[in-house]
Amino acid sequence: MCPIAPTPFFDDGRIDTASIDRLTDFYLDCGATGITVLGQLGEAPKLEHEESSP
Repeated sequence: MCPIAPTPFFDDGRIDTASIDRLTDFYLDCGATGITVLGQLGEAPKLEHEESSP
């Protein structure tokens, strides 16, 4: 199972990294074997280059 993870943002547009950590833990606890990020949910165009690069 590879759920599509939304990117959580604060109201000011910054990425909420603490929520990403909690969401990742939740997916792993549910048995996910992978996570799709920047997939079909449409937040990729909102990210700055530095935010979307590993």
